[in-house]
Amino acid sequence: MRVAVRMRSRVGLHDSDACAAQILGPPDEQGVTHAEDQVVIFLRVPVRVVGVLVDGSVPAYVWARAPHGERFPLTGEPPAKLGGVRLPRTTLLASELVVTAPDAEQIEIYVDYEVHALEDFARAHGLDFQTLAYGRQSFGTFHGYRIVGARPGEERQQVEAVAISRPAGRFGNNLMQLVQATHVARELGVDTVYVPTLPWFEIGSGGSSTDGLMYVSYSKSEEIAVPSLFGTFLFEDLEPTVTALAGVCHQRLVDRHVSSLFTPPPLGEPLPANRIAVHIRSGDLFDRPDPHPNFVQPPLAFFRLALSHFAATRSDVNVTLVYEDEGNPVIAALRSFLESIRISYSVSSSSLSDDLAVLLEHRALVLGRGSFGVAVAALSESVETLYFPWSEPRFPGLARARGLAGYLIDEIAPRYIEAGEWTNSAEQLRLMIEYPAENLTLQKCPPR
Repeated sequence: MRVAVRMRSRVGLHDSDACAAQILGPPDEQGVTHAEDQVVIFLRVPVRVVGVLVDGSVPAYVWARAPHGERFPLTGEPPAKLGGVRLPRTTLLASELVVTAPDAEQIEIYVDYEVHALEDFARAHGLDFQTLAYGRQSFGTFHGYRIVGARPGEERQQVEAVAISRPAGRFGNNLMQLVQATHVARELGVDTVYVPTLPWFEIGSGGSSTDGLMYVSYSKSEEIAVPSLFGTFLFEDLEPTVTALAGVCHQRLVDRHVSSLFTPPPLGEPLPANRIAVHIRSGDLFDRPDPHPNFVQPPLAFFRLALSHFAATRSDVNVTLVYEDEGNPVIAALRSFLESIRISYSVSSSSLSDDLAVLLEHRALVLGRGSFGVAVAALSESVETLYFPWSEPRFPGLARARGLAGYLIDEIAPRYIEAGEWTNSAEQLRLMIEYPAENLTLQKCPPR
């Protein structure tokens, strides 16, 4: 079967990297048999398909498949004239179409014109369009980019803002999104960042201006009035156009821009210097069959070394253990350790607001791997001393940028669980408790 496939948008007919399609008739080259009156079209990149015509008519049956595998029907007939007419649209990206098209000679796929604006952006900045459109996959979710607010009828769309598409996770990830979006805006030379509702961060009703950037709150993408790069901004994946964020640069952006948007819980005065808070991540890394493989948490030996070092230089030390639940096996073992060396401790395992307040009031912190701890250390106005593991690369630069007494606890030889290998297996849980302290070393980070 030979079928010509062309793709249209409101700015006309395009030859496009996104539009290249592979047609598989019944049976296809791999021997897979499809219904005789159907054509399967594999799109090279995911696009928002808003309608399909087969030889000038609306087909009886069109299904699309999203990049993550979900199938959904396409509805809506493309208008005969495209100029200035709002096309019906789907909110999902399609990477595959199944079209009822017996004896078809030409299939026209109508796509949102924003796909061409994204192509223009990719070409202008030397980025791979397919990588940009798909983005990075995390837990089955694709974090690709779009151009929203593009103006119909214009062949070239100059990006004038960046827009965070949605909250991606909780407090720590939300700070990462704001910092990365701010960094991208500065690198692209735009002065506006559109922000959806993010807990713990507040944008004024008329926008919030910080050091030359305007943050504007929005609830629907239709409210974005200028061509904007639209994505989660959770990952650093726009290189080489946007340089990677080092820890020092991350903290400078927090200090210059994002910290003024932070709305902390009610706080008391900073606690005395002999008090230290220890955050131990638990929750989803220990209670689900498919935990995130990268966020390997430190062993018991890490916490013991940090607290022993802290106690050696202070008298009457008091420890606050902060955790979501007791799924992490280190928690019970660390409590037993503190009791054995007669160090007083208390526990904060309540709401996020209460636990965050406890951490923000302490001058000394022990933090593990993950964006939550990085966010606490970056935004705290009390912290002076910070202990952190080798597995969190953002802490050394952050400690230097803030002028903290930073202590890196590192492996002498790599013998612990590597990033990407975490499965929450019984063997790994046992290693967290039994990992030898002799293979760890503590060193103070150089000052800024």
